[in-house]
Amino acid sequence: MMKKVSMIVLCCILVSFFAGCGAQTITVDKADTSEDTVSTSADDIVSAPAENDIDGLAEKNAVLGFALMTDLIEENDRANILISPISLYEDIALLTYGAAGDTRTEIEENILFADADPAADAINCFYAKLPETIHIANSLWYNNNFAEAGKMNEDYVEKAEQLFDTEIEAFPFDAEAVREINKWVSSQTDGMIKDIVNSLGSDEILHLINAISFESKWQESYPDEAITEDASFINSDGESETVTLLYSED
Repeated sequence: MMKKVSMIVLCCILVSFFAGCGAQTITVDKADTSEDTVSTSADDIVSAPAENDIDGLAEKNAVLGFALMTDLIEENDRANILISPISLYEDIALLTYGAAGDTRTEIEENILFADADPAADAINCFYAKLPETIHIANSLWYNNNFAEAGKMNEDYVEKAEQLFDTEIEAFPFDAEAVREINKWVSSQTDGMIKDIVNSLGSDEILHLINAISFESKWQESYPDEAITEDASFINSDGESETVTLLYSED
């Protein structure tokens, strides 16, 4: 029996970091973004992976993940919810490079709990240690109807590609873009997730998608007699459901 899990994190935000727009900014709580972004080469960031930051990365992901999970459970009446904190943390780190001034400071201090550069270091170091059975991919889709000459800021593109191995695609946000995004999602999750976007608004500027898929054998396989089909399970509402169970003894 194989364990097979796939997740998608989709960030949809209004961003203004296209070429020719001056300071790179992200719209977050109407923060002041008048200051200039301090530019750092992507090569400088990835040249010295932060080995000691992985433990810190795990702690920051736990804080972010539990906070988000708590809110989602409260908002969705205790529904079954699965999230990927590392995906969210990575996407926010990537978005931070498109921010400036107070906006960037607030994101780094209140969400990343670190400057973007060491956060990117730790993420890359962590990914380098992942087994081949875990696949993580990023893509950034932007509405080129909003871009001057259909281009994004070159410095941002460099960081997205080199630091986070992000695929960058430009489309008018129409039915064709929906098909292409869903096609990418399906390919990155081995067909486990086929549709993540049903429609795109003409006023939307950017979609950032992170996909994680995992497939591997159990370290200790379950024999056929340990697989119980049509077993009774009591859910969180106290109601009985019929499910398939795996049974083992330590």
